[in-house]
Amino acid sequence: MPAPKIPPVVVDVERLNEPFRAKAKALLASISEHRLPMMVFETLRPLERQAWLHAKGYSRAAGPNGPHPWGLAMDVILDPKSTEWKEIGDRPIGVGGGGANWDTGYNPTAGGLVLARPGVAHVVRTFGELIKAQGLEWGGVNVGAWADGRKGSEFGWDPFHVQMNGWRLWRAHLPPPS
Repeated sequence: MPAPKIPPVVVDVERLNEPFRAKAKALLASISEHRLPMMVFETLRPLERQAWLHAKGYSRAAGPNGPHPWGLAMDVILDPKSTEWKEIGDRPIGVGGGGANWDTGYNPTAGGLVLARPGVAHVVRTFGELIKAQGLEWGGVNVGAWADGRKGSEFGWDPFHVQMNGWRLWRAHLPPPS
């Protein structure tokens, strides 16, 4: 039996809807300006992909009930392949629990997110400040495996979900997602 087809990930910021697109671009410019080792993982999410993610249990939102299909959200991840990654500090600090990934600072067995590298904690705090500065909402860090089956450590983190503040109100001004 062939493996199930995984709907593709969209990473194009231009496919986001306004006014979120402008805010997302400003956020990404701020990320670059602050030299945070981050990259876009997913932007607009077609309904086919949203349905697949929901069926797999990777998303709580069914159909068009989340901000991604409306082009009002994006996921950003830490990028350990970036030159900035080397600047955030390589010495891990101890945390409890087993199964820690010291390269990324994520410990899946410690009851959630554990920032083991001081530099990672700085990146996360700064990212949160930049989101607030743009008037956006941070949906939090999605914990677990990647929605397409890869483990989060393959890219360095699970996605950081950012969405338009009050996105439910904005969708009334947009055409239905496809």
